[in-house]
Amino acid sequence: MDEKDWQSMAAAARAMSGVWVPAVLFALSRSNGPLRFKQLVEQVRSADPEHGAPPDGRALYNSTLVQTLQIMERDGLVKREERVRTIPRVVTYELTESARKLIAVMGTVRDWRGLKQEDSPAGRVEWKSWR
Repeated sequence: MDEKDWQSMAAAARAMSGVWVPAVLFALSRSNGPLRFKQLVEQVRSADPEHGAPPDGRALYNSTLVQTLQIMERDGLVKREERVRTIPRVVTYELTESARKLIAVMGTVRDWRGLKQEDSPAGRVEWKSWR
């Protein structure tokens, strides 16, 4: 691989690295279309660690979710649509095609993690204690 490939991989890793990114991806992937902000908040807050929520039980604040969504929009993972001619203003969020591809990659990483745990007894213990 050349330097450009490594830079692309680093950018992809950064896109997945946000604390709430997995929970947002999970919530939006379960929906049958765009979600309004309040719906998204409810979905993400109801997520457990198995579905992307941080394992330490930290609370999700609206401002944190807004920042996460802004970063995800910048990275091309979330499409934000704002309808300003409605009262109240309607803002919806949905996954982009790029995000759907990232979810597939994350599934591969999950499978790799499972294999890694099987190979290393220490890895299994560490994972269990982390949960």
